Amino acid sequence: MSERMIRFRKALGGYNKEDVNDFIEEISARYNNAENEYQKKIKELQRTKEELLESLQLYYKVFFLGEDV
Repeated sequence: MSERMIRFRKALGGYNKEDVNDFIEEISARYNNAENEYQKKIKELQRTKEELLESLQLYYKVFFLGEDV
């Protein structure tokens, strides 16, 4: 359900509280799931970065400094 298309039923004194609470719970759950996925991806990318830096340092030592590793 698109957030732009949300409609709440009107109730006495404003919008239907149950509709609003349900919407907030749904959006909150989606946000939390997305945040968890992004955190996993960030950790994965950080590990990849570290591995690439280690490889780069090794190549530098071998090809530019002539070290035996």
